Amino acid sequence: MPISRNSNETREFIACLGKTPEDYEKMYGVNVVIQGSSIEGDNMEENSTISVYAEIRPTYNPPYVGEETERIEVPKEYKGEMDNRCTDLHKPLNTTIIKQYSSWDNHGNNHIIAVVDSLRNIFFMDFYHQNGSAFTMFEWILNDHYNSNPREHYLSIFEKNIKSIDANKVEKVIIKTEFDIDHFVSEGKKKIERTIRTQQAIAKSQVESIKRTLTQERLTIKTRMEESNKQSFLEGIKSVKSGWVVKDNRLVYNKSIPMKTFTTGHKNISAPEGKYFTKGLNITISPTVSTANAHKDSYHPNISESNNVCIGDLQGKSLKEFMDKIEKQMEVGNLASPFNSRIANEGHKLFDTDLNNIAESEKENTEYEAEHSKSLVWNL
Repeated sequence: MPISRNSNETREFIACLGKTPEDYEKMYGVNVVIQGSSIEGDNMEENSTISVYAEIRPTYNPPYVGEETERIEVPKEYKGEMDNRCTDLHKPLNTTIIKQYSSWDNHGNNHIIAVVDSLRNIFFMDFYHQNGSAFTMFEWILNDHYNSNPREHYLSIFEKNIKSIDANKVEKVIIKTEFDIDHFVSEGKKKIERTIRTQQAIAKSQVESIKRTLTQERLTIKTRMEESNKQSFLEGIKSVKSGWVVKDNRLVYNKSIPMKTFTTGHKNISAPEGKYFTKGLNITISPTVSTANAHKDSYHPNISESNNVCIGDLQGKSLKEFMDKIEKQMEVGNLASPFNSRIANEGHKLFDTDLNNIAESEKENTEYEAEHSKSLVWNL
């Protein structure tokens, strides 16, 4: 037993308990800690400690289990012991209490006598002890908490009373017993309810465990199916048209597409060979195509400086149709809907140059015909 800081107070506490702390330690196989000592992190084993208002250190931290607190009323024959008693309890235990013992006094007041935490260690109040008067309620609570037979407790009291009798003065022996049926039914009901709650909690835990397992199995199977479908889909795409490869979850056309023609309105002219091209054309893997991008090195009037590609009428088309037609579309630089105005201006200048060449050629032909028209008149 730990030694109290105040030996006089320790003796006064012990005098009220009916037995010595060593007796209780032998009876229940526990440690008894009296006021002035402390409960610390090493007092954590189940059914290990009886505390009589000992200090609770922060290192002692019973686990929170969320159980409803079981409330037990001490039999009414003990209520006289509660007059002029203290009822202070250590507050840090509030969130881990699973059992609470209380008693009424002769003035109609209800007092909490002891509480049990989630490790089943029991903590008693700071009961009044300076006059050394017996606190027999202490042993009744221990018997109940450690499931001892109450019958043994009453027989022990009976034996003590017999030993104190002066046989020379006994005229008549009258033994009265009383069976408290209300208390018996109440305790029986509590035990049944506790058993039911325990079984319900176990069943609920098992059901939740099975549900979690099934949910995880479904997710695993779904993930595997999705991955399998994705791989099948990608393999199918690659077989649709050569030149397309899967890279970083996108479809990439790994060939450079040269632009051959500028067009505006209904007029077309040839583009300088090798100057304009689309490189690294890529799209998101999807049943239909909404956007396309190209490599930054591309040089095309229908590719923006941020590498977005104008796909025109192919927007919203199926993946297969897009892959079949995009190469031919990118061979033409459409100046009617350019994404890059600087490159489009180059195309317009080529058109202007071409028109000037056509006009100059037509003028030369006209002058030639005028100059030689007389030579075509013959006088016969």
